[in-house]
Amino acid sequence: MVVLFAAFMLQFHFKMPRYSSLRPAKSGVPLGGIGAGKIEILPNGTLDLLTIQNNWSSPLTGVSPPDFPEGFLGFHFALVFGPGVQDTILLQTVSIRGYAAVRRIQYDGAYPRAELIYEDARLPIRVSQEAFSPLVLGDPDQSAWPTACFLFHLTNPHAKPIRVSLVAMARNIVGYDAIGRYNVVRQRKHVTSVCMRSHHQLPYDTKRGELVLSVHRRAQEVSYLGEWNLQTEDFRLDRSSLALDPLRYFREGAERLPNTNTREPIAGGGVELGGALAASVRIPGHAAATVPVSLTWHFPVHHVGHRYERRFRSAHQVTLAVHRAMPFLRRRTIHWQQLVRQMDVPPWLHDALINNLYPMTTSSMWSRDGLFALLESPRDCPLVGTLDVAFYGSIPVTLFFPSLDRVWLELFAAVQRSNGYIPHDFGRECFDAPSNGTTNFYWKDLAPKFALMVYRHYQWTGDARFLRRLFPAVIKAMDFCRSSDRDGDGLPENEGADQTFDMWRFRGVNVYTAGVVLAGLLAYRRMAALLGRRRDAEQIDQWFQRATSAFVGRLWNGRYFVACAGDQGQYDACMTAQLVGQWAAHLLHLGYIADSAKVRTAVRTILARNATASRFGAPNALLPNGRVDPSSRHAQTIWPGQCYALSALAIYEGFATEGLALARRTWDTFARYHRNPWNQPDVLFPDDGRYGFGDGYMRSMAIWSIPLALAVRRPQVASVLRRLCALARTSFEEKPR
Repeated sequence: MVVLFAAFMLQFHFKMPRYSSLRPAKSGVPLGGIGAGKIEILPNGTLDLLTIQNNWSSPLTGVSPPDFPEGFLGFHFALVFGPGVQDTILLQTVSIRGYAAVRRIQYDGAYPRAELIYEDARLPIRVSQEAFSPLVLGDPDQSAWPTACFLFHLTNPHAKPIRVSLVAMARNIVGYDAIGRYNVVRQRKHVTSVCMRSHHQLPYDTKRGELVLSVHRRAQEVSYLGEWNLQTEDFRLDRSSLALDPLRYFREGAERLPNTNTREPIAGGGVELGGALAASVRIPGHAAATVPVSLTWHFPVHHVGHRYERRFRSAHQVTLAVHRAMPFLRRRTIHWQQLVRQMDVPPWLHDALINNLYPMTTSSMWSRDGLFALLESPRDCPLVGTLDVAFYGSIPVTLFFPSLDRVWLELFAAVQRSNGYIPHDFGRECFDAPSNGTTNFYWKDLAPKFALMVYRHYQWTGDARFLRRLFPAVIKAMDFCRSSDRDGDGLPENEGADQTFDMWRFRGVNVYTAGVVLAGLLAYRRMAALLGRRRDAEQIDQWFQRATSAFVGRLWNGRYFVACAGDQGQYDACMTAQLVGQWAAHLLHLGYIADSAKVRTAVRTILARNATASRFGAPNALLPNGRVDPSSRHAQTIWPGQCYALSALAIYEGFATEGLALARRTWDTFARYHRNPWNQPDVLFPDDGRYGFGDGYMRSMAIWSIPLALAVRRPQVASVLRRLCALARTSFEEKPR
């Protein structure tokens, strides 16, 4: 029977960053699973930037301007309609070799979901698409399925019934070379699939595996074209030469595809193999139908593999599981998004919170054996786990996927150096080559950040066994921190670019590092007390008192804490991140790292100076004369993740209006100015907002500290956060001690 869904669509219509194919975005919502790779669905209706073949740092993309990808050729959707000779129209705005494309698409994105509304007077019905992949808070396994689902909603606004066909096409990209690729059509009771494989798969080929295009049948009649050559000219595959044989069949008068499948592998050059399915449906007058389509994949040849291999042995097995579970997984994904939208915060913040979670798909690695971390930046800096950035970016991981956060932190403890130093990362696209850092010196911010992250995990999960297991690593890390204090004032001396600002040299006591150390000492003292180590807690308290006295005495100038004080004098710049330690302490209910009145005065100064110096966010440092500090690339640029941390800190300190204004400007830089919310950098230039460094950067997930700050004074926000945390069995609130 035809599926009626008008009321269903109204119930779940969502408001998101809205784009049009006339003014496209530079990225699309990434579809895929945690650690499974992704396919982006773009506002022009195409699929692009595929990383499903273990290629996080080198996405498959079409030959098009890099800022506005136009689709990876061979993956297309189309609608067929009309009596007699069939009319065809591609459900994308990018035309291909004489085939009509829709004139306009309205696109709304709410990771991991996107809604596309196709607008063209030639369409005889109303057509929209909901694309999604599952993201189930508290259930990482169900969030790791290697799939992208596409629900095409077809509405007949007329009194007379109409028959249309939805055509889905995909390209066989399996294996390092086209030779040996072949397609197999498989039909189960409710699923018709084109399974794309290759005979000649080298054992070390990371593209070895299976890709499956499927239509999940309801009332539709499904026909297929098992294979054809997408390439009409040797050595050339572009939009002017691409062959779309399935549409040619319909254009020549056929009412369905020919149901042919030779299963013959490619034996010579000049062939790019395509496969297609067509779902034909008769829609009564003033009724509607839904055609579910899925792409699933299984590419296990990687040195650490994928978590999805523990459950699925092939992409077709994924397809069958998706068919059974699609409505359930969709509901659970929608559920947490609806909760976020119930928060009593501005609508733009709903959008920002939801969409800033996109690195969970774009930048995640989750191995066959359970190792997990996010890549710092998949293309520009594919270091796995990067601790100084995870300090910010893993906040929602701890809240919503605590089992993954636990693995991440336990791995840092496992690779701790013999001198107590916590490495900067686990390696470049691997987990087994831990690095001390991107610069020569031992970094001074890693040990206290590790301590804070361990305590954060305990605070939000209540996992006492985890705390007992990792506390010895915290002791060793903080002992290393103590050894970096050469003059006995309780604070380590920086030796150069030896903290998260790794292109910004500090010699002496740096305010960023020192503040993080103070917060780390508060967490260290709390953990020692929780574990009954009273004498240790007392000694840590003495360390903290000595360090906070030095922090104020050496860095406070009456208006803010200056950037650095050392043998060469005082560096008077006003850093945006000077009180990141206080931000971390507030998140964990640890109290103040320095006199509260001075902290509040400094926050007021940062907001008045740094936060107003650029329309795109807060530059990292301003000189006393009010100009942006030009002394280093990092001093003069904007870091969005730091802006979100400052926004939350401002809210904690009673400057909610100013904090939210800064966060909105930062978010609007991506959502409106760049139209690139699903590919954010770590660095922006303050004069024109251009990207400075990074892609898919996880630091911006620090935006989730903003509702945590708002919850202190807004009971309704706290209530919604409790419900979100209940899905993952965590709590953001302080536990009785």
